[in-house]
Amino acid sequence: MLFVVVIGWLASALFCAILANEKGYLPAAWFFGGYFSGFLH
Repeated sequence: MLFVVVIGWLASALFCAILANEKGYLPAAWFFGGYFSGFLH
């Protein structure tokens, strides 16, 4: 179960980083923001 949660967090982080990069924002900051807020989704 924990493995599934971590995969969900990583998917959320990558999604945030990709969108941030497309919009011209710093992807690393959005990656960590998406990772730490991934549990909210």
